[in-house]
Amino acid sequence: MTATTIAHLLGGRSVLKRNVRTDSELIAAVRDGLPFLALRHLFDEFASTDLAVQEMYALVGSLRTLQRKQAARTRLTAAESDRVARVARVLARAEEAIGDKARARLWLTEPTAALGGRRPVELLDSDLGTGQVERVLGRIEYGVYE
Repeated sequence: MTATTIAHLLGGRSVLKRNVRTDSELIAAVRDGLPFLALRHLFDEFASTDLAVQEMYALVGSLRTLQRKQAARTRLTAAESDRVARVARVLARAEEAIGDKARARLWLTEPTAALGGRRPVELLDSDLGTGQVERVLGRIEYGVYE
């Protein structure tokens, strides 16, 4: 997965208001704070699943804070932006490992035995949980797990 793929999941140039082709450009965008619309665009990627808006917002920060940012059309903080980029990175990785966009989204939102019956998306609120999800995706990619 590339910075371009992650940027596309966040809405691309039309949402980010800049070109993001390299990791350095993605890091700069995250440090500057992503537009709130990047979170909405990423959430729209999960529209065909049963993931609730509140669950997606919980991965990023406080529901009330994010609602205020949405109403005021302000940027996310660097920390919130980093969490949004983390979810986008895992989504891109899931598509890469599973090979199908719809199946990747479904896998992220369904309980899986490899994660103790938890849904992968539930673990994306921490770096350690994200690492666990990425390890399972690596095993899937190499045929070690379903």
